[in-house]
Amino acid sequence: YKVNPLCVQPVGVLLPPCGPNKTMSKRTISLAAVLLAAVSMAAYDAVKIEWKPKASSTAKYKLTAKANMQGQEMNFGATITSKVLDVKADGNIEVEEKQSEISIKFGDQDLSSMAPAAITTTTVSKPTGETVSRKSDSEQDNPRLEAATEFVYPDKAVNKGDTWTIKRAADSGKGLFARETTFTYAGDETVSKWSCRKITFSYKEIDAPSNMTNEGTLWVSS
Repeated sequence: YKVNPLCVQPVGVLLPPCGPNKTMSKRTISLAAVLLAAVSMAAYDAVKIEWKPKASSTAKYKLTAKANMQGQEMNFGATITSKVLDVKADGNIEVEEKQSEISIKFGDQDLSSMAPAAITTTTVSKPTGETVSRKSDSEQDNPRLEAATEFVYPDKAVNKGDTWTIKRAADSGKGLFARETTFTYAGDETVSKWSCRKITFSYKEIDAPSNMTNEGTLWVSS
C-alpha cells in the first residue's frame, strides 16, 4: 500500500477519503487550498485596539446617556472637552475633562437649569484605561456612575464579535461595590469623518444593596 502524503483535511470539512490507494483530485486539492487560505486570511482580520495619546492632544465630543431611575426615564447630555496633560514615565496618562452644555431631563421635567455651567475632572489612568486616581470639582461626583462607564482596552488583538471581561473587587473607601464589565468588539464604523472601532458593553454590580447595571456603545478612534 502507498500512503498518500496529501491526506490532510481541514477540521470540520468533509473531503473524499485519501487513505491507502486513494488519491485526491485536483478539484479537492484546490478546495482545501481555498479553505486553508480563508482561515489564514481570517487571522489577519484581528485588530489591536489601544490607547497611545500624546501630551497636549485634545478632543471634543458629545456624550449622551439614558437611564431608568425609579421607573422614570432620565436623559443626560453634555459636551466633553478632553486634554492630555501628561504621559508619565511609568506610562500612566493624566487627562483633564471639562463638561459643558449639560442637559438633564427626568421624565417630563427638564432639570438642565439645576446643572452647573461646567464640571472639570482630572483622571490618571493606566494605558489600558483602568482608573488610578480621579478628582472632580463637582459636589455631585459619583464614583459608582464613573465606574459604570469605565472603558478598559483589550490586552490582545480582537476579531469582530470577540469579548473581554473586566472584574473589579469592592472598595469601601471609594464607595464602590464588586462589579464586572463585558466589552464586545462590534466591528468598524465611520462616525462623521472619523474611522472608529465600535464597542458595546454591559456592566453590572454584584454585591450592592441595589445593583446598578449599564449597557451602551462606545466608538473608539482607530
